[in-house]
Amino acid sequence: MTESHLPAKDRKAMTESPFLVMDRKTTFVRLILSLLLVVASAVASLAQERIGTVTGHVTTTTGEALVNAVVLFTSSQDSTHCFPAVCDGQGRFYQELPLGAYSYRVSYLGSNYTPERNHVEVSKEPTNPLSIVIAPAAQALEEVVVVAKRPFVSYDGGVARYNLLANPAAIGGNLLDGLKLIPGVQMEERGELSVYGFYTLTVAVNGRILRLSPEEVQAYLSSLSVEDAERVELIRHPGPEYGVQSGAVLNIVTKGNPREGLNAFISADASYRRRVSEGGRLRLNYNKDNKRSYIAYQIFDNRRLESLTTTLGADTTSTSPHRGQAMQAGFEWQISPQQLFDIRLHGSLSDEHIDYSRGYHTDMRRMVGAVNLYHYLSADRWAWKSYADYTSSSNHRSYSHSDSELQDWYHYLRLSTNYTYRFTSSLLGLLGVTQNNIWFATHAPTASSGVNERYYESNSSAYVTLRYHKGALDSYGGVQLNYDHRTSQAQGTRLLSDQAVRWQPYLNVAYDIARNHRLALSLQTYYQRPALRDLMPYASYAGFLYRVG
Repeated sequence: MTESHLPAKDRKAMTESPFLVMDRKTTFVRLILSLLLVVASAVASLAQERIGTVTGHVTTTTGEALVNAVVLFTSSQDSTHCFPAVCDGQGRFYQELPLGAYSYRVSYLGSNYTPERNHVEVSKEPTNPLSIVIAPAAQALEEVVVVAKRPFVSYDGGVARYNLLANPAAIGGNLLDGLKLIPGVQMEERGELSVYGFYTLTVAVNGRILRLSPEEVQAYLSSLSVEDAERVELIRHPGPEYGVQSGAVLNIVTKGNPREGLNAFISADASYRRRVSEGGRLRLNYNKDNKRSYIAYQIFDNRRLESLTTTLGADTTSTSPHRGQAMQAGFEWQISPQQLFDIRLHGSLSDEHIDYSRGYHTDMRRMVGAVNLYHYLSADRWAWKSYADYTSSSNHRSYSHSDSELQDWYHYLRLSTNYTYRFTSSLLGLLGVTQNNIWFATHAPTASSGVNERYYESNSSAYVTLRYHKGALDSYGGVQLNYDHRTSQAQGTRLLSDQAVRWQPYLNVAYDIARNHRLALSLQTYYQRPALRDLMPYASYAGFLYRVG
């Protein structure tokens, strides 16, 4: 379709400058931001008036600093209000407390100590540092077994953190089955994860998004044991470090101290949906000192029978079988406490045979390869993260109804980096840049015309975020600028050429008005790019159904 054949509103959208659209919205957006900033300032002033700080250090009678000693402050008015502070490597501690009177005691190596003078008054004025001296009892520890009961879920603003091992039904299973036990998490028909059917979940591991198809994400999650996950975070309003997201992010945080040596995880399953499907997985982990590595292999054979009902009648589609295998490998090296390097590889091969009740069938053969690189470097006040992701796939399709073939090629490349700087203990800034590139091509090797369709998309994003967290106040805000460039063509004719600039402001102000009670005001903006199938011509057949897009 050429530009001259487009509807008037589409020609206007393609020719109108995005900067003019931005100017029309500037007044309204400024009004909203001004109102939110006034609210944030008022809440900040309220927080500063109701919160005080207590500092100090804990030592023995010989002057030795007690590392990891816990100083527990208890409100004199309500003994259920307790605030623990953990001592650092020099025995120092820092704690923010609501104004009022408190008593305190020290816990160290399983024993409790109450100093003679153990009361402190927290006011608006700075409190003199506490100097706590105790005489710990000598203990001979031959073996220590620590048993901790963590809740299944805890909340931090808009983030829900789940401890899957707190659910007995998850113990011993793979991570994918454990995720299904989170309230609201559902597996869609196409294999995607969602929350209550409203938010499409983007899966990330340690803050790094898995750039894989829904089936490949399932294979990866199935290769992990529930015991490999420290926690699972459900982020309903993800920040710009996760890219342009209109849904939610499910971030899996792996354990920081995995078991040393070689260990294996084996799982197998069978399911029945009018036909039987089965699969098996093997994962080997090897951890030594500051290095971790793994290799995983999966094989599956899926069969299903589905019916499609239309005004013309019903047609039954069966996939018998959809066989495949996948292999993954990864290596992580904690070079130093301030530097981490990580590489992950993924490869899969699958064959799918689809039968239609009218006697037609389609055969598909798909190969996928992906590599992910990650580097982290930090110092006292700053942290720098860099990502590089590349995915390549080939999909060959053979149609019996027309005795034709199609070959698809897909390439994806992402380069991303972000820099975090802590100005003070309460204020930090985040600056990031991301570049995404997509190439897609379809070729018909047996057709006389040699149908050749191509699509290219480039997305560039830059964002800046400021976050302020002190006492009961937790707030962040910023803006992201996006530049999109897309082109497509079929048989040498250009079908689409589009360039657009869009910007996304965001703001969140949260205040803990009481224990386990948080009030938040949030502004989130997003935009959705058209799906790839909506930008490329296509035709599909299913028995008596013929559809052109």
